[in-house]
Amino acid sequence: MHDDQRLFEMLCLEGAQAGLSWLTILRKREGYRAAFDDFDAEKMVGYGKRKRGELLLNPGIVRNRLKVDAFISNADEEGRLATADYRQKLADAILNAVRAYKAGK
Repeated sequence: MHDDQRLFEMLCLEGAQAGLSWLTILRKREGYRAAFDDFDAEKMVGYGKRKRGELLLNPGIVRNRLKVDAFISNADEEGRLATADYRQKLADAILNAVRAYKAGK
């Protein structure tokens, strides 16, 4: 997968799935997309207390504060990859990390 926005979505949904069935998350996938601006990391980074509160009341997603905070934190980290210092796409960053891991074995 080379579409960074969809890859970011999948990484977030993986985190949401922790402790739950995949079917639960997949049934709420459209709810997540609507709640998190189609997983637009730039928009998600700007979520403040009010938006976080709205998310925790949204029946279209799993309403867990730690998971909501993790989505927003992940968006911040994804944004760091695109800064002038890195200029790296999310897919490339993950691929490079996997290659480095394999080389270290």
